Amino acid sequence: MKEQAKTFREKLAITGDSWQWYARLFAKGMVTAVRLADKPLVGPFLKKVLLFDQPEKNYTQAFTLNINLKVDEKEAHQNVVLPIDLIRRSIETSPFRAIMHKCLCRTGNNCQNFNIDYGCIFIGEAAKSTVENGIAREATVQEALSHMEKAVDTGLVGMSTWIEIEKYVWGIKEEGLRKFLEICFCCPCCCLILKNMKKIPPDIRQRFKGVGWKSTYLGGCNGCGICEESCPAQAITVQDDTPSISDQCLGCGICAFRCSQKALETKPIAAPKENLQAYYEGFRPDV
Repeated sequence: MKEQAKTFREKLAITGDSWQWYARLFAKGMVTAVRLADKPLVGPFLKKVLLFDQPEKNYTQAFTLNINLKVDEKEAHQNVVLPIDLIRRSIETSPFRAIMHKCLCRTGNNCQNFNIDYGCIFIGEAAKSTVENGIAREATVQEALSHMEKAVDTGLVGMSTWIEIEKYVWGIKEEGLRKFLEICFCCPCCCLILKNMKKIPPDIRQRFKGVGWKSTYLGGCNGCGICEESCPAQAITVQDDTPSISDQCLGCGICAFRCSQKALETKPIAAPKENLQAYYEGFRPDV
């Protein structure tokens, strides 16, 4: 089995040469696979391939991080820990950082709304494989922080992900898999997760969570429905010019960012944990 896994990594890992092919696959093939994962017959096979079939062993998880949140003067004295602070801490304390040359999802979808050059940041010793494969470059702490800051005011959503099937995608050795974490800068129009959240089977969807933030209604809604339309988690319904937000809210902040009336804001509803690694359940990434 270990030899087979090694072969898969060597044959399937994305390289500079196979980048465009994989980008198209992610934009089309992976979307189809995830949407069919709850279907009879084909569903169990796809879950096995995607490493979602054994919850006690497969720990794929992702956490949304609203990197566009601002703290006003009234809140500043409360020492509010923003989601972007969690990313910053992980970048600063990690022994290794790499910046992906381009965003795989935006490349595959030929994104017209956001810059494809805002690629993911990989942290942890195992992330060295992305540099060796020619799809990322090693970065200093300051370079990685600068890369993150460029994405802050564009409406992109931060996402901390540990996705097990990506050991084949990025060519990560089995023994190094826990020494790896991915910080993505996602757009709702192209991101494999955000774009398809409404169609992902519930048992897979529950692996994608927030970090203790939720959007709330402030007043002043004009009933345009943009927040309901843009919410990836189907957590918002608008009725009689009033949005209602359910507990399914990921705290991604897309609704507040896109609301022209500034009728929504995203606020913490739970105390922050010490770092991104602490949010993962069943294991803790060693990055």
